[in-house]
Amino acid sequence: MASKGVKATARSITKPLAKVTKGVRSSESKLVETLRSLTRKPKIKYAKDQEAHIFRNSKKGGHFTKKTPQAEKAIKDTYRKGVKHGTDTNGNTWYTRTNKQTGEQNWAITRNGKIENAGVNKPENIRPNWDPKRGLVK
Repeated sequence: MASKGVKATARSITKPLAKVTKGVRSSESKLVETLRSLTRKPKIKYAKDQEAHIFRNSKKGGHFTKKTPQAEKAIKDTYRKGVKHGTDTNGNTWYTRTNKQTGEQNWAITRNGKIENAGVNKPENIRPNWDPKRGLVK
C-alpha cells in the first residue's frame, strides 16, 4: 500500500507554530515569526508610474479600465493565489488566475516585489504558453 504524501501549506505550518510560541523566549519567538513570514507573500506595491499603464482604456483590451477596489482585488488575488508561471529573461515574474464564471484570465507581472503590469484577458485572448524570453504568449 502506497503511503500518502504530505502537502505543506502556509496554514498547516503556521497553525502549529502558534502553539509553539506560547511561553517561548523572545529570541525563539523572533525565529518563529521569521518562519511565518516566509510563508506569506509581501504586501503588494505598484511600480512607480505604472498605475496609469495598468488602469487605462486600451483599444486592444487586456487592462483594467479603472482603478476600482474590484480591480485591485483581482490583481492581488492573481499575485497571491494565482499560478506562478516563472521569471522571464528580463526579471519579470508572471502570474495568472482564471475566473471560472467568466472564463477571463487575470494576469500580473512583478519585478523586485512590485507590480509592473496587470490586466484581464477575454477568453479569446488568453495567453496559455510560457516563453522564458517573452513570458506568456499566444
